[in-house]
Amino acid sequence: MPVQQSSLTYKIARAAEIYTRYYLKRDLPVLIYCTGRVGSIAMFYALYNRNAFVFKIEDMDPDNERGKRGTVKWVYQHIAKPRRPAKVIFIVRNPVALMVSDFLPKLHWMTGDENSYQTMSPEELSATFNEKYFAEGRHTDKLTWFEREPERFLGVDVYAHPFDREAGHTRFTTDLYDVLIVRTEMDDAVKSQIVGEFVGLPDLQITRTNVGETNHYGAAYKAFKQALTIDAAHFQAIYASRYAQHFFGEAKLHEMNAQWAPTDMP
Repeated sequence: MPVQQSSLTYKIARAAEIYTRYYLKRDLPVLIYCTGRVGSIAMFYALYNRNAFVFKIEDMDPDNERGKRGTVKWVYQHIAKPRRPAKVIFIVRNPVALMVSDFLPKLHWMTGDENSYQTMSPEELSATFNEKYFAEGRHTDKLTWFEREPERFLGVDVYAHPFDREAGHTRFTTDLYDVLIVRTEMDDAVKSQIVGEFVGLPDLQITRTNVGETNHYGAAYKAFKQALTIDAAHFQAIYASRYAQHFFGEAKLHEMNAQWAPTDMP
């Protein structure tokens, strides 16, 4: 696993590697471009450790703080803005589980307290999720990510291409990009094979990391998930979205989210 980017030595070495591989060796970049909480870190390290010319990106907007830093800024300036080719991997996830996973890391923004996950009961956490998370529109950040990011910065409209819901993955090409979309819920071995074939790395192994229940808030997260019942109106809003309909469909989502559905869910 590479040294963390807080290391100046690593930053310099990484910059030298990027310019050498792109401008001298002419390696084709692989962009893992997705919202957070979908398994992108595990995929990045699996590819990086196999010497893939890989980048992980969530927010490419040069006007936002994340888009102004490091390799994300480099990708925008050298690939997206001048419209140069790349392989692009989009990862999608059951949007309800995605929001549940996203909640505790964002909780301090809603409460103003870094340690609120320790002081709030599972029932209080559940109420905050149903009220503040949705009232503040945080759920729409996930549901509209494709329009805000790849459609805007790469010119790729994923909704213009059919997605194989049964297989859980789809591949297509545009004038500039070779694109793979995978659902993170796929079996890790199958996902590894599909991604490995896409980037030309046989025997690739993607192993999950950064799992919520293994983080510092793991106990609170587990209790929160067990106590949570999501309001029917929130389910309906999520299921009606382009994201949910395109990548999953309502029947699949009902099956995947039964544990959090109210008893009166239609």
